[in-house]
Amino acid sequence: MLLGLLLVRGAETFGEMSAGYAAKSLCSCVFVANRQPDDCLREELGDYGFVETRLDRAARTTEARSLVLGHARAEYLGPLGCTLE
Repeated sequence: MLLGLLLVRGAETFGEMSAGYAAKSLCSCVFVANRQPDDCLREELGDYGFVETRLDRAARTTEARSLVLGHARAEYLGPLGCTLE
């Protein structure tokens, strides 16, 4: 049972880190570097197929959801760049 709990917690942590990396990277690439989202996804995140991303230009936010129990949101703060919420 303890091993199962450790495996679930490890997957959850991996999912959170993956989602955070994807949300922050996409936010910085689009809003700081002024690149196209498709280019950012292809060139910066590569074959990150287990993470789904969403971009909201009006709110200047990005979200990422890992298929392995993780979710993250990044917001563009103008001259301060992007930060995870």
